[in-house]
Formats: sequence, structure tokens, C-alpha cells
Amino acid sequence: MPDVDGLLLWISNHPQWAGLTVLLVAFLESLAIISLFIPGWLLLVGVGAIIGSGNLNFYDMALASFIGAFIGESLSYFIGCRYRSQIAEWRWFKTHPQWLNKSHSFFQKHGSSSVALGRFFGPVRAFVPMVAGISEMSPMRFMLINFISALVWAPVYLLPGVIAGAAIEVDTEIGAAIIISIIGLIVFSWLAIKEIREFFRQNKNGGELLEILKIPTPLLKALISTTCFIVIFKLLFFGSLQPNLEALFERVVTVIGD
Repeated sequence: MPDVDGLLLWISNHPQWAGLTVLLVAFLESLAIISLFIPGWLLLVGVGAIIGSGNLNFYDMALASFIGAFIGESLSYFIGCRYRSQIAEWRWFKTHPQWLNKSHSFFQKHGSSSVALGRFFGPVRAFVPMVAGISEMSPMRFMLINFISALVWAPVYLLPGVIAGAAIEVDTEIGAAIIISIIGLIVFSWLAIKEIREFFRQNKNGGELLEILKIPTPLLKALISTTCFIVIFKLLFFGSLQPNLEALFERVVTVIGD
């Protein structure tokens, strides 16, 4: 496993090589099997933090990420096309068949859109293009989806790091509080949506109620998550963190705009 801190420090000290390094990281993270040994997400978030501190250009790094990811998944796809019937017999896949099985299931469930969706699901990310090749997905269709999804993926993967780096530049302690609050908003909103969906599913199937409160368990969880969301939202946008959030937003806009 690469030394993430050491590599990020090297990138920060050698910005002239940053684009090529980011391209290589995105490329390797997009290759089946190899991607499992590359902490690509962590490295790209780290690069985003360097961007947020003002030491790298956002658009240059996003372009490098896009090119690396597009080439890497294209290569995985063509490997699937070329070695279609042989891949399951490769020694690594005989030892770890779950990766191919999960990717096949994901592709069968989502069809062509799995190429785009798979980019944001770590466990199957680099294997889906290979499965698309094995499944004889049209090259033109694959390339179009691969191109568009890579174009979206590159800035999205860098943005969390950019926000973190900008937050540190604004104020280390307050910035950390803002980042934690933003993560809390995302987590609690996701939990609320998830539990509300579960409530309607159980209600449709005659789900059980809590014995004491007589409230459906998913609905209770959704209410708790929503309450936490509202408290954090008020703190961020109407409380003591609001001025610092504005400063952070201005910093991110400035960094991306440069």
C-alpha cells in the first residue's frame, strides 16, 4: 500500500508533477484488480485539500483525474472484450470470485447505467467496465457513458478535499467543526430518507410497531435523524458557524475560480 501522506507531501512540494501523478492515480484506480491496492479515493481527496490550500489548480487536477479515469476504465472494458470467456479462469478470480460475481449482479441489475453508477461504488468500481466488456456491451455506448461519467466523477471526487483544505485555511478548529457538521447533514438526511422508505415498505407489508411507543421503528428512526438534521442545519446556516460557513464558501469559490 502506497505511503499516502508521503505521496501527498511530495505532490505539494513538486506541483509541476501533480497533474501526471493524479492522472496515474486515477488510471490505476480504474483498473480491475489493481484498483484494490490503490488508495485512490484517499489520494484524490488529499490532492483536493492541497487545491483548497491554494497550491494547485482545480481545473488542471480535475482534467488529469478525468483523463486517467477514462483511459483506465476503457482499458478494463477492452480487457473484458478481449478475454471474455477466459477471465473467470484467471488464478486471481478463482481465488476471489466474489468481485466478478458482485460486478455481474450489479451490471445485470442496472444495465448500461451501471458503468456510470459503478464509478461511485468502491467495491465494484473498476470491475464493472470489465463485466461490460464480457457482456458484449456496445463499444460506442460504453465510451459515451464512460466519457460523461468520468467528466462528472473527476470534480466530484476532488471537491470534498477542496472543501477540507479551504476550511483549514479559513480556521483550523472552526473549519473542522464545519466539515463535521456538513458530514452530519449528509448522513442524517440519508438516514431519514432511508428510514422513511423502509417505513412505507413495512407499512405496505404490515410492519410491526414498537410495543411501548406504538410507533413504527423506521418512522421513529426517521424522526430522530430529521431532528438531528434540523439542529445541525440551524447551527450551520443560522447559528454561530454561519459567518465561518460564508467565509468557507467564498474561499472554495475563489480556489475553483482561479
